[in-house]
Amino acid sequence: MSTASARPAVYLCPTGHCPHLLQFASGLLPELTRRYGTAGVFRPIVAGPGTDRVLAAMLEQAGAHASVTHWGVTAADVLHNPSAALAQVIDRYAECAARYEAMLVLGSEYDCSLAPIEFSWNTRISANIDAPMVLVVPAGG
Repeated sequence: MSTASARPAVYLCPTGHCPHLLQFASGLLPELTRRYGTAGVFRPIVAGPGTDRVLAAMLEQAGAHASVTHWGVTAADVLHNPSAALAQVIDRYAECAARYEAMLVLGSEYDCSLAPIEFSWNTRISANIDAPMVLVVPAGG
């Protein structure tokens, strides 16, 4: 099931715990806006509604539409009913993407209960919303 959206999109996907995802996203968002006019931000999996600091900062930078949901599901939703959670992410992404010319999708950062399965979830979501994935590989030193 794909949104088959013609909108340009980039899915930033950390491959492990990545405290610098916000910096990467903050640098990419202005470029998407410059190229396409408007760029939305979407976070497929959050720890809890209203508690995601990365999403909140990016929505403020983007000047996001308040009338649309910019996140998909909680980690608890994924654990409780994975099929329903994936369907909800796809639906919410499509609703959000309809408001913008381009999309920046922010993968999860391996800091919640989904850590062992986050990469597979991020790749599954990326494929289903038809957003090319850019791996963000944390490097120390």
